Amino acid sequence: MNRNHLSKYKDAKPIENELKPPAIAEEPKREDSDKLQFIGVGEHSSKINRCRISPDGLLVASASDDGTVRLWETKSSKNTLTQQQLIFCMSSALSIDWKSPDDRLLAIGTSSNSVLLWNSDKREMVSEIFAVSDAIMPHVTDVQFCERNHLLSSTSTGQSSLSVSSTKSLKPSIKFEKDIVKHSCVRLWNVNTTQLVSTLYSGSEFAINASSFNHNGSLVVTGGDDGRMRVYDVSKGSCIMEWSTSHPVHRLCLSTDETSVVCLSPTGFISIWSLHRVNDALLTFPATAAETYPACGDIICKQNVQNEFLACSSAFPAGEFQLLDSSTANRNTLETAHTNFISSLDWYSQGENTLLCTGSKDHTVRLYQPGL
Repeated sequence: MNRNHLSKYKDAKPIENELKPPAIAEEPKREDSDKLQFIGVGEHSSKINRCRISPDGLLVASASDDGTVRLWETKSSKNTLTQQQLIFCMSSALSIDWKSPDDRLLAIGTSSNSVLLWNSDKREMVSEIFAVSDAIMPHVTDVQFCERNHLLSSTSTGQSSLSVSSTKSLKPSIKFEKDIVKHSCVRLWNVNTTQLVSTLYSGSEFAINASSFNHNGSLVVTGGDDGRMRVYDVSKGSCIMEWSTSHPVHRLCLSTDETSVVCLSPTGFISIWSLHRVNDALLTFPATAAETYPACGDIICKQNVQNEFLACSSAFPAGEFQLLDSSTANRNTLETAHTNFISSLDWYSQGENTLLCTGSKDHTVRLYQPGL
């Protein structure tokens, strides 16, 4: 993605009357589950929040509410994943991301305001970053490495009660009313020095849930509860482009060619937006259920495949995820052996080696060789 190309949108405003309404995908069709060749399963003692396959395809990392991140070997046998490493985080592990194959570095976002950097070759913690100084935002819900430089983004969230009012009464019962305020902060860090590079956003006007770098780290795209997408210029630390999706954004990813961004809402509503034109919705996949709370889910693009995405959500039936094709507006549902909602998934493809991992609220992570 060319940062100079997008810079002209810095002061742009949505021009809704000039834009065509987005295409609407049909209802999902059920795909043959035989296309998922089961490799093995690994288990935690609590729900899985995120799972990611290492860049070399040798390990699967799973982060759980049980306070651990476990690294599993992908070359396992007998339908059971072999646990290679166990990382204790002292609090819930909420988010993870791998750096390059050379570094073998794994970033772990926790519920205690810390980002842990783990070297999987040395099997040791190499650094710890305290994401924010404000204890009101302890949950590091998203961490993202940039592929081309030494930057790491952290997204911290939290909430507080704005006020508490009581209704006076002679009776013992008292009615309390609380206004909940959500807080969030997105920061960029130098991985080598663990020093803060910039704060893209910090406040309580809106809660940011997810972010993504473009390929060279010049831009960061964010989405949040206010339903607005924001594109930040990393060098300036400022927002150069924003628009409303009309739906809360729970997770997002960039398309393989980085010309569009794909958003997942807590209801399972999925929308694809152009990054070449403000407020230009290209395609929408209707919601499949009412909003669930707390929302969980994930959306990723298929590595080395144009126009195809994978999505999971607590709004989908238990054990199911969806394969989306933006070029044909097709959406197929695939069923796994998970007994609860799938909260995260990841895709790896290199040569003839293709892997798919899924993590669930049923405490397990599963690995497949997909024929999709």
